Amino acid sequence: FFGLFIMDVFLKQLSHEAWFTDLLKFLADKPWLGLLIGAGLTALLQSSSAVLAVLQGLYAVSGGLMPLFSVLPIVFGSNIGTTSTALLSSIGGSKESKRVALFHIIFNVTGSLLFMGIIYIFKDFLSVPLGSGEVGTESFKWFVEPKIQIAICHLIFNTTTALIFFPLLPLMEESPYLFPIRPYLS
Repeated sequence: FFGLFIMDVFLKQLSHEAWFTDLLKFLADKPWLGLLIGAGLTALLQSSSAVLAVLQGLYAVSGGLMPLFSVLPIVFGSNIGTTSTALLSSIGGSKESKRVALFHIIFNVTGSLLFMGIIYIFKDFLSVPLGSGEVGTESFKWFVEPKIQIAICHLIFNTTTALIFFPLLPLMEESPYLFPIRPYLS
């Protein structure tokens, strides 16, 4: 927690730098780049928690330069990046460990791509700057702290993806047609 506090203090100082605000403006309309950044940083750091903690701090100090529409792809990308640990740990392992790693990759990539499509449906809503703004003709204000917004979105992402995949587990274990890569894992 002390490390997160230090990171928060540093990010608040960083938020006043011109190059930093230019970077946030640049990323605001590039969600697919955000997805790649989230995946790459998480694979590099081997910790989605660290990436999400930094992202929460960035979002909180961005002052509206970084809307939720540009933050969520980084969250989704961090879920893809977490698959690198499962992939690395399955190297040289049993076929069961390779199956679990492959399922972990399919689970997170599918969920991320699904949610990338969903955020485009809600782009106007998610592009409202932190604080208050206009959505359509109605006045709108976020009533949840910025860090909690990201945590809630991450929870919704993981819960929804799990609910989608849960009924498919028996099929993926038994059917070579729904899980065609299975014979190559032996």
